[in-house]
Amino acid sequence: MSKRNIKMIGIAVLSVIVALELVYIAGSIIKKHGSEQQHVSGIVGTVSLSTKTAKINNTAIPAYNISGTEGLYFTNGDLALFGFECSENENDIVLSHPGSTYELTSEQFVQTDTKTAASTSLKKLTAGAMQYDCFNLGDQLLISSDALSALGEATDSPDTNTLYFFFGTADEIAAAKEVSAAEISSAAAQNAAPSDTPEMTIETSSSKPIIVLDPGHGKSSSLMSAEEKAASGWVQNSSGAWGEWRHYKIGSSTVDCEGTGCNGRVTPNGACWYPIGNSDRSTEPDINLKNALAAKSALEEKGYEVRMTRTTNDENPSITKRISYCYPNNDTSLTADAAMFVCIHSNAGGGSGSAYISLEAPYDQRGIKDTYAEDSNTLGKYINDSIISSTSLKMSGNGVISFEPELIAFCKSPVTCGYLEIGFFDNSSDLSILQSEYEQIGKAIADGIDKYYTETNQ
Repeated sequence: MSKRNIKMIGIAVLSVIVALELVYIAGSIIKKHGSEQQHVSGIVGTVSLSTKTAKINNTAIPAYNISGTEGLYFTNGDLALFGFECSENENDIVLSHPGSTYELTSEQFVQTDTKTAASTSLKKLTAGAMQYDCFNLGDQLLISSDALSALGEATDSPDTNTLYFFFGTADEIAAAKEVSAAEISSAAAQNAAPSDTPEMTIETSSSKPIIVLDPGHGKSSSLMSAEEKAASGWVQNSSGAWGEWRHYKIGSSTVDCEGTGCNGRVTPNGACWYPIGNSDRSTEPDINLKNALAAKSALEEKGYEVRMTRTTNDENPSITKRISYCYPNNDTSLTADAAMFVCIHSNAGGGSGSAYISLEAPYDQRGIKDTYAEDSNTLGKYINDSIISSTSLKMSGNGVISFEPELIAFCKSPVTCGYLEIGFFDNSSDLSILQSEYEQIGKAIADGIDKYYTETNQ
């Protein structure tokens, strides 16, 4: 055998030995770290806002669902605002709560994209004496409601569709429980049927829903005192300017975004801040009010209950204040009981005729249906078509204003929202019609609402 053949055989034998050693080493690593292999990062499911409300010591917090899993999930960034600490070590992630009080007045919830994929975390999450799976969503952790329950107390209320968590000192927990108990008791009383007269049929004055009519604008802000502005729902920003925020935080229907924690959509050349001066008008407020009052009368004749966001021209509520009329006794901690929120405006800036402003998703406030934009556009169209067919006003263009889907009312309403621009008050011909045919316009608004309600409840 030549030296060359002997050398080649030696190399082959050495290669086999090296390969066997590598297999042995890999097997040892897998055996040693078998627990980690059970949690290799992988896609779990898509993340979406939960339809269930979650509150920590009665403050609402954005809650999420992950397809294919059960329970609610919260971001570690949001939980940090409530005093939770989330720390990592070599083996796991530890969630703790020091039991101290917290303040949210100047804090922001973390903006979390939804409808994106969550993946498994490489580490287990330890809360108290228990371990839980948690998930990654970008650079955020998604932590289950069970982990929060392990560190405090929790109450699930079907009557309010809310999961309540309580943390802090014994006195703080007792105070928070007292508030939530009152809320749960109120909801249960509303849902309870009378037990002493089960054989009786309880008749109501109307089987039709509640409609909120919002006559746009109102008293000039220059004539309002600071106290009057505050009572009307307007707030001051860090610069001292009066106005309000265009959005609620993602998944909320009560917590203003204060510039972050929302989808960030604003009107063209606009901002997240809506100045009070944007609602100032001169001729328009009275036109809007007359049309709304006429619509109220016509709707009540049809059996609807109507709530007005203002009834005089000496008022100028913020949109947030106006939206509160969608709730029982303006209590936004409860579930909205109105079926529709209808904004009644008149246009200006050169043009004529009537139109409605169309919506275009996404909208992220709590309470809205998946079909919120579609439903609202149908409502707006039905009302505007009724106005065109029943009054002397012509259709403005194709009847649709499609370049303002980011309006503040669309971004805050918890219910189907129709937005009308009825005629042009700076057009002399339209103005004459608006001033002489408001009774017909009001009836047309009511007819459009009734058509929408009838068709969607067949």
